[in-house]
Amino acid sequence: MDIIGGRIGRLMRCTRKVPGAVAARHRRSSVGKAGGMVALGCLVALAGCVQSREIYLDARASRARSYRTWARTKHDGGQAEAVLSGELSLQQAVEVACAHNKDIQAALQEQARAAGRLWQGRSAALPSLTASTSYYRLDEPTGTVQIAGTTLTSGAVDNYSQGFVLRQPLFQGGAISASIRSAHIFELMADEAVRRAVGEVVFEVARDYLDVLFAQKLHEVYRNALLSAQAQFDSVQRMKGAGLATEFDVLRAQVEVSNTEADVVRQESKISLAVSSLLKAMGLSQDSQVTLTSALEHLPVNPDFDEVVADAYGRRAELYQAEFDLRMQQEELRRARSRSWPTLDAVFTYLWSKPDPHNGARIEWGRRWYGGISLTWYVFDGMRREGEIAEGKALLRQKRLRLENLEEQVQLELRQAMLGIEDAERLIKVQELNVKRAQEGLRMAMRGYPDVATLVEVTDARAALVRAEGQYWEAVAEHCLARLSLQQAMGMLEPEPGAMREPTKVPPPAQQPLSAETPAAVSDSAEGADRPAE
Repeated sequence: MDIIGGRIGRLMRCTRKVPGAVAARHRRSSVGKAGGMVALGCLVALAGCVQSREIYLDARASRARSYRTWARTKHDGGQAEAVLSGELSLQQAVEVACAHNKDIQAALQEQARAAGRLWQGRSAALPSLTASTSYYRLDEPTGTVQIAGTTLTSGAVDNYSQGFVLRQPLFQGGAISASIRSAHIFELMADEAVRRAVGEVVFEVARDYLDVLFAQKLHEVYRNALLSAQAQFDSVQRMKGAGLATEFDVLRAQVEVSNTEADVVRQESKISLAVSSLLKAMGLSQDSQVTLTSALEHLPVNPDFDEVVADAYGRRAELYQAEFDLRMQQEELRRARSRSWPTLDAVFTYLWSKPDPHNGARIEWGRRWYGGISLTWYVFDGMRREGEIAEGKALLRQKRLRLENLEEQVQLELRQAMLGIEDAERLIKVQELNVKRAQEGLRMAMRGYPDVATLVEVTDARAALVRAEGQYWEAVAEHCLARLSLQQAMGMLEPEPGAMREPTKVPPPAQQPLSAETPAAVSDSAEGADRPAE
C-alpha cells in the first residue's frame, strides 16, 4: 500500500508541475476535433448542394430540349399531336379521346405495373438460385503444425471460392398464397383505374362538347339580335328620310347595332376558348378544324332513385377499387399472421473452392455440396409480429369505413344530379314561356313603332328577348350537364366492369343522345317575328 501511495503521490506532483502544458494540449486536441467535424460537415453539405444543383441544371436542360423539339416540329410544319379536320359528333369525340388522351394512356401503364406486381407475387412460390464468387488473401496461412521437425501448413494465402445456393420454399405459413392473391387483386385494381380514367375523360370531353354547343347557341342568339338591330337601323334611316324619325333615333339605333356586334365578337371568342378546351381533352392539336354535328337539346328524363343506386353500386369504378383495396388489406393481414407459423425450405448448396473445402492442407480445387430441409420458427421477435397484426386490423377497419363513406358519397352525387335535372326541367318550362312572351313583346313593339312604341321600347324588347333566349339555352345546357353528371355518378360513362383490358370501346356519354332538332319555342326568333314594320 505504501508503494502504491508513493507512486500516486509522484504522479500528482508531476501533474501539478505542468498544468498549462496539459491544458494547452487538451485545447489543441479539442479544437482539432471540432475543426475536423466542421470541415466534414461542410464537405457533406457542399456535396449535397452540388448534387442538387446538378439535378436542377439537368432538369432545366431537359426543358430547353423540349422547347427546341417543339419549335423545330412547328417550324417544319409537323405536329406532336394528331390533327383532325371535318365533322365531329359527340360519340366520335369520345372515341378520339380514348385513343389520344394522355390521362388514359398514363392509366394504361397501371396494367403494366400490375403485371410486374403479379410476377413479384408469384416469385414467393418459385425457387431462388443465388450464385456467388469470392477471392481473398491472407497475411499468412491459417495454421502450421510441427511434426518430427517438419512444418505442415494448413490453408493457403490465396483463397478462391464459387458456388450457388438453390432454395425452394415449401411452407410459409400462408404468406405465399396471400402474396399471389394480393398481386391478382392489384391487377383488378389497375383495370378499375383504367375504367375510372376513361369515365373521367368521357365526362370531360362531353362537358367541353356541351360548352361549345352552348357557346354556339348564344352566338346564334346574338347574331339574330344583330340582324334584328340592323334591320331596325335600316328602317329608322328610311323613316328619317320620310321625316318620321329624328337624328337621335338614327344614332340610338346605330349604337344598338354596335353594342350587339360587340356581344357577337365576345361570344366568338368564347367559342374559340371552348373549342380549345375540347381539343385538349381529346388529345388533339390546337390546329385541328372540326365542325360539331351534335345539337343541344332538352330531353326529359325521369330516373328512379332505387334503380340508379343499383346501377351505380354495380358499375362505379371507385366502388370496385375500394372493394379490391379492402380485399388486398385482408391479404396483407394474412401475411402478417403467417409470421406466427414456421417456414420450411428445401436447400441445396454447391461449392467449388481452393484450397479443397474438405481438406484445407490440399491446395487444390475441390468440390463440396449438401442438401436438406431448413425449418425456421420466429419464437419471439420483440412483439413485431403482434404489432403488424394490430396495425393490419386497424387498416382493415379503416378501409371498411372508407368503403361505406364512398357508398354514401355516391348516393349524394346521385341525389344532387337528380335534383339538378328536376331544377333544370322546371327552369326550362319557365324559360320556354318567357321566350314566347319576349317574342310577342318584340313583335308588338316593332309593329307599334313609331306611332305607339318608341325606339327605346323596341330596344328594351329586343334585349328582353335576347336575355330570355340566352337563359333558355343556359337551362337546356344545365339540364344536359345534370343528365351527364347523373350518368357519371351511375358509372354509365365507364366501360363495363371486368369486360375489357383496354378502352377500345366505350359507351356513348348519354343513353339519350344530345342530337335533335331545335326546340320550336326558339326556332323562329330570327324569322318574321322580329322583323321591323315598314
